[in-house]
Amino acid sequence: MKIILVLVIAAISAVSLRGSDRLVMVAPFDNLSDVHRYIDYQVDTGAVSSNPRKQYHVDRYSHACREYLEDTIASIPGLKPVERAQFDRVMLEVSGGIHDGAVDPEKAQQVAIKLGADAIIMGSILDLKQTVFEYDGYARIKDTIYSATIRVRLIDLTKDNDSKKIVAAIPSSYRVTGTSVIPETPYYRIRNSDAYFSALTDALQKLETDDVFKSRILPKVVATTALGLVKVEFAIVPSNSSVFVRAQNGWRYIGGTPLDRNLPAGLEVPVRIEKEGFAPWETIILPEPALRITHELQPLKGSDNKATQTIQTK
Repeated sequence: MKIILVLVIAAISAVSLRGSDRLVMVAPFDNLSDVHRYIDYQVDTGAVSSNPRKQYHVDRYSHACREYLEDTIASIPGLKPVERAQFDRVMLEVSGGIHDGAVDPEKAQQVAIKLGADAIIMGSILDLKQTVFEYDGYARIKDTIYSATIRVRLIDLTKDNDSKKIVAAIPSSYRVTGTSVIPETPYYRIRNSDAYFSALTDALQKLETDDVFKSRILPKVVATTALGLVKVEFAIVPSNSSVFVRAQNGWRYIGGTPLDRNLPAGLEVPVRIEKEGFAPWETIILPEPALRITHELQPLKGSDNKATQTIQTK
């Protein structure tokens, strides 16, 4: 009971008891493709009006992803994007540049700390390409398909309320592809001034409707009653392995396997499994009803078998 209480208190401390919005910082994306479209972008170097503005030559596609996700965050109740001007000014202070993509994760965390952000969204444009299909029948038909593949990383930050330092940065990764089709016949052709931009928008729209993605950035509120707890089963091989969960003060032992424990529903819980003679195993679970964790620990010596992991719901 004491362990569960510690976890619930830690969960509640991760969100504001005053009900304020969860602050999400979105960084420019890193464009790893061979396709770029550059525009001029100005940044204030400080809050004082006498400070000059700096002008950068940036990739429109990198900032298009940033703008779209900021709008998405602003449309979700309980979430608020970091103001872009604030991010740019602090990024200039931390690294000397706004970094058109390729934002260093450690520097991004430094910026997030200064801005008081609860989560960071970073990403990469993995590929921008076009594929042409031609059909010859009664009339020649040509379809040009523009595709955009992006990877989005969400870093959920847990901060110590006293020191204001980040004590955990839990990443999630999402990959999605969007397309834009431009058909053409001898009689007509759809015009699109920037088909790659349309493909990027399609990919981001798919991400916007992804319930898993939205659930990861929504405020985590855990009830203090029994309704906020769900039973999680730990079925670990070998038996009598020690199970630990991370609380504010470090790893805490909750029992030996096989083990059933009530844990806060919907809160990511770092877990560590140990047994003498075996390599320890760490993972992060998201408790939900009937969640069952099975894992086989790997012996430290004399075994070539690789540890396997299965997380399943009955």
